[in-house]
Amino acid sequence: MSTLYKRGNKIYIDFTDQWGIRHQKSTKLKSIDGKIPPEAKQIQKSIDAKIAYGTFDTIRKAPSITISRLKEEYFTFIGNTRDKKTKDIHSRAIKELIKFTKDIPIIGIDQDAMIQFRNRLLQKSEAYASKTLRSLSPLFRFAAEQKGWIPTSPINRYTSVRVSKKPVIAFSDDELKSFFSWAKEHHPHFYYQIKFLYLTGFRSNESCTAEWKHVDLKRKIIMHYDDKANEWLPYPIDNNLTKFFKTLPRTDNQYIFRYRSIHSLDHILIEARNKIPLRKELKIHTLKVNYVRNLIDSGVSELD
Repeated sequence: MSTLYKRGNKIYIDFTDQWGIRHQKSTKLKSIDGKIPPEAKQIQKSIDAKIAYGTFDTIRKAPSITISRLKEEYFTFIGNTRDKKTKDIHSRAIKELIKFTKDIPIIGIDQDAMIQFRNRLLQKSEAYASKTLRSLSPLFRFAAEQKGWIPTSPINRYTSVRVSKKPVIAFSDDELKSFFSWAKEHHPHFYYQIKFLYLTGFRSNESCTAEWKHVDLKRKIIMHYDDKANEWLPYPIDNNLTKFFKTLPRTDNQYIFRYRSIHSLDHILIEARNKIPLRKELKIHTLKVNYVRNLIDSGVSELD
């Protein structure tokens, strides 16, 4: 249930408690000759036992705390690590939430209330709603993970979705088949990267910076940096992606893809549009639309 790992000369424990909250804890023990000391292993067993029997309690130590008080604690926590503009965005987002909750104790704000709040934001502009939710996400994560005041964050990277009146453009099955076949024949070094974008929904720049150390086939996750969310996020590896990684030639010890040019991917699609029957409005980023379509077809709700 927990794992030990070294960072520098210190030993850390990485564990997930019974509420699914992931923690990292330093045991403040130095490794000797690169080996994990027995004390650290003993602490690991102790944490595993507490998690197994539900005694590692991070829940509701201060049930009466309000959003206003949480704001003060959070701003003290982030200190000078955030610029004035970011703090101002946080402050405006918190005021929006206080207006909705009337500053009730934080423990009384449940998931249903947050979904109602999100739906209320969706009536506003897309930029405003998205910015507000993105700003509140780290606030509640702080309350759950750093303070332990709530079991989990009620806002988990929610973003606003405004349905366009125009139909969303995606590759048809025939276009995808033609594009993949053409890319494999004429640009084999980029073919795998294009297929990766289709299977993951990653942005082009995220695929260019993906490294092998971010891929964990045992735990079936890829860690990637989401520049819009401004944080590292785990991405699940499904069966199709597992098969893909097994066929992917490893040409570099660091990066997954040897050629890391966003513009090259764009030019390849432009070239393909002139060689094979593809609509002019299709772009490399359209592969992300196909990925989302596949999610919806498999049963994931459109709002998620």
